[in-house]
Amino acid sequence: MSYNNNIPQPTDVLSQSQVQILNNFQRVQTIWETNHGDINSADGGKHKFLTMPVQAAGPIPLAGNGAVYTKTQGTRTELFYQYPSAGNPEMELSFIKAWGVIQGTTVNAGYNISSVTNAVVGEYVINFTSALSTATYSVIGSVSTTAGNVGFIGPKAGSLGINSFTMSTANTAGTLANVFQFNFVVIGY
Repeated sequence: MSYNNNIPQPTDVLSQSQVQILNNFQRVQTIWETNHGDINSADGGKHKFLTMPVQAAGPIPLAGNGAVYTKTQGTRTELFYQYPSAGNPEMELSFIKAWGVIQGTTVNAGYNISSVTNAVVGEYVINFTSALSTATYSVIGSVSTTAGNVGFIGPKAGSLGINSFTMSTANTAGTLANVFQFNFVVIGY
């Protein structure tokens, strides 16, 4: 069923074009309910989700309006906001690039983590599934030891790359040591 925007015509007899008009209403409802609540429900008019085609470049918003859109950044599709004023930069809205809950070298939970290796005591190489668009990002982490002591954690100096980074972990004395579990979040643009 396709939408017919040529009905009704001034010369149409309603009884003859009624089927086409009903088809148009059904088509509009079908399209509407793809990502909106049912028209006749309390959620009518509310979005269930937004589907946006990937843009090759950021759009130029109408005067006084901002724009939300998706665009490929590196190898991934990300969400962006374009400010309404000319010359203002676009802002990427999807800042979480990776996160993980790691025990030994096992990823118990995570996002954008392909593997973890531990070739040197107290140093864990975190490999990304999809490369980041830049090596300019922050890593925030926490650690727990088997004895429940608080340890120390942080990215190894100079290790931030687009495909991986190295997380250093230490015991309460500040000596590099493997830990029971560590968690981290990678934040960037």
